[in-house]
Amino acid sequence: MPSSIKTFWAICILQAAPQDLPTSRSLLAFSLAVYFAVSLLSGWLQISAPLALPAALADTVLLVVLTRVMLWVRSFDARFVQTLTALAGSGAVLGLIATPILYWQHYAGGAEGEFTLASLLLLLWLAWSVVVMGHVLRHALSTMLVIGLTLAVIYMHFAFRLLHFLFLASS
Repeated sequence: MPSSIKTFWAICILQAAPQDLPTSRSLLAFSLAVYFAVSLLSGWLQISAPLALPAALADTVLLVVLTRVMLWVRSFDARFVQTLTALAGSGAVLGLIATPILYWQHYAGGAEGEFTLASLLLLLWLAWSVVVMGHVLRHALSTMLVIGLTLAVIYMHFAFRLLHFLFLASS
């Protein structure tokens, strides 16, 4: 497991790709569980506690479904386990990095709508997340980085809009 964690970090700094991970359903399950837990933790910091659990579940299911669809469209179904493991594992690592910033923004942030250092750090983190996801998708779909980045932006936009609609629209 420690070598896989190092590989997830290497993916986050663009030094490794999904194919560098083993095709392991147990590693996939571990990665998804940690991704879910990190999503739950960040949900507690961003939305009300009762909504954090269904939001984390929806986020995790969305990652699984959209990864499956993207690979199916390109007829790369055999790459599903490694791709989803890479996305979930790197997403968990990036989520853990964002957690102290989210905490800082939530408990020590400025007034509503005020631009703070925490906001800037989260914006940089978001850009890093898009690049990492684009990097993984580029390798998984055997395409150019610009296509992977475009798909990552579309995925994140769709995920944010859906999660906002489901969990924040009535707040």
